[in-house]
Amino acid sequence: MSQYYERAMTRLITYRFIHKFIQNLLKINDQNCIVTIFYLYLPHLRNSDLEWSYLENIEATNNQLKEQISNTYYSIIKTVFSFILHLITLKPKLLVQNMFNLLNLSYKSIDIIYLNQDQFIEILFISFVSFAKESNHIISLDTKLTAYNWFRFYVFKLCENIELDKIKSTSNKIVEKQQQFIFNTLILNELKTLKQLLSIDVENEIDNSIENNKYSIDNAAIDWFVKAAIENDTLIYFNKLSSKIDIELCTNQLLVLLVRCVYLYDNVRSICANIDYVEELLYIYRNSKNRATILLSLKILRNIIPLLPESETTIITMKSSLDEFLFSIGNNFTKQNRTLETISELINVFRTIMSLKSPWQMMATQLVFNSIVSCVNEINMKSLKIIDTIEMNHVFASLSILGGYLSPYCLGSVVNVYPNEESNEFDLALIIAINTNDQNSDSSEVLPYFIQYLQTNKTEWIAAEKLRIQIDFFPSNLFISTNINDSNAMIHSLFDALGYIIQVDTSTTESLILLELKRRSMSTLDYLLNDKNLVEIFMEKPYALVIAKLSMHDSLF
Repeated sequence: MSQYYERAMTRLITYRFIHKFIQNLLKINDQNCIVTIFYLYLPHLRNSDLEWSYLENIEATNNQLKEQISNTYYSIIKTVFSFILHLITLKPKLLVQNMFNLLNLSYKSIDIIYLNQDQFIEILFISFVSFAKESNHIISLDTKLTAYNWFRFYVFKLCENIELDKIKSTSNKIVEKQQQFIFNTLILNELKTLKQLLSIDVENEIDNSIENNKYSIDNAAIDWFVKAAIENDTLIYFNKLSSKIDIELCTNQLLVLLVRCVYLYDNVRSICANIDYVEELLYIYRNSKNRATILLSLKILRNIIPLLPESETTIITMKSSLDEFLFSIGNNFTKQNRTLETISELINVFRTIMSLKSPWQMMATQLVFNSIVSCVNEINMKSLKIIDTIEMNHVFASLSILGGYLSPYCLGSVVNVYPNEESNEFDLALIIAINTNDQNSDSSEVLPYFIQYLQTNKTEWIAAEKLRIQIDFFPSNLFISTNINDSNAMIHSLFDALGYIIQVDTSTTESLILLELKRRSMSTLDYLLNDKNLVEIFMEKPYALVIAKLSMHDSLF
């Protein structure tokens, strides 16, 4: 115990001396001399020696002494940071790296509280991390990447601390307020400003660019830095995004950060579940030309929409968005103007909303049910005269959502990886790139899919035969949680509509639309009948036996 106390007191006295020394050092009028001394001095503030490890190895010391050590330690960092900010020349890369090395801590709540003081995080973000905010600071690409990676690390540790506090049934208002500020101010404002930049005329349209159409989200978290390092001979960041490609890549970097946070942390989903985020992400989805950007925006929307509070504004937004999503899914059947990953994710958005209790659950469910039932009532199946093309698109979309769509292996798909064919054990992974030239090959030696394991972050190319699509919400479960009344009127109407379509005689017609409609209806019914309660309802139908016989004959298709 005395050894811990002695070590802590030594550390506190030394840190106070260092802080005073640095304050006096900064009174010198020779900046080059100051930088040189910092180069020699700062690395020794943290090393592997037990006597010099911030708060480590002094666990038995009282909290008051720990707080004094933390306060002095962060005062040193902020003093150095203030000096760096006031340098009007290129920020010395080594000096900045030394500062971030001092910041590279485990980050308990006490660290977050001290970093929250004096607007440290906000100033650092605007000065070194932001791509959208104007700044007079001249920094190298290495320095900007270091700051960007540190900010991501800080955000993850912040979210992790709050989740751990929740498990312990404790909370820290200052830390929670900092998290809200990070997501609802810094990140959201950065997205808004990037959107404004995208609307301004800049060089290099991205419609047909390689970066826009590449079939990969590998390195999406640092894509702008990769591109900048290749194109920028001076390796200096000039505080300006010169093209729409750059803006899209910077937007993707933020979206990757958001995707990871909303997937991992419940409290982040709640923070981002507001109309500002939803409208911003909808704008990105509707206006981006980059397929990765569209996919990432939909993945975030899928996670936050079920938590979106109900209001007059959100009701209008959600109604128009669900109509738009449904039309896009169905319209792709004939025009194929959306990529496979976009359609798959739109379907997943619908299934997620329909599966989780929220103000939008019944809205989405009724839209899907009504699209099938009402359109079937208006179609003359014998002459195949479609009353409304839009309604037919809605039918195809609704059937796809209910199980009539087989999800392909596509960009962003979460898959089960079976390394051993004789075992049912699997690992979860994400498809981050696809070699489209080898995608349709039947050879087991061809490895068309580049995956990243969710647990280990390991990446590898793999054959399709070792993969299975991970399904979060099975279609048969989409309605059981919606609290439909005892009469199950919606389910009865749905079964009747599907039964009507499936029983239509196709022996005298060559209509591909009708055949596809029957195929998707049968696939939908197959998924729905995986639920015991739905099977009992279906078996009461007079056409149940007829459909059972049809399913055993090739004549169905």
